[in-house]
Amino acid sequence: MLIRNLISKCNDNKDYKNLYHKLFSIEKEKNAANEVFKTGNYDEAIEAYTSLLEFDPDNKSFNSIILANRALCNIFLNF
Repeated sequence: MLIRNLISKCNDNKDYKNLYHKLFSIEKEKNAANEVFKTGNYDEAIEAYTSLLEFDPDNKSFNSIILANRALCNIFLNF
């Protein structure tokens, strides 16, 4: 969130603006996936979390959280 706030202040730079939009899209998709999870629709949540992994495949920190969320969906589906 802090990074997004800083980047939003750099409207003059095209690269920063593109990065801001990418971060906003990722955050929006992650929140949507989390909302689907909260409804108990774990199959759909798995699909949403899986698509998030495609945004930045090299971001191990972010992807580890997404993978953990997806694993939790699978756990709930098996109970």
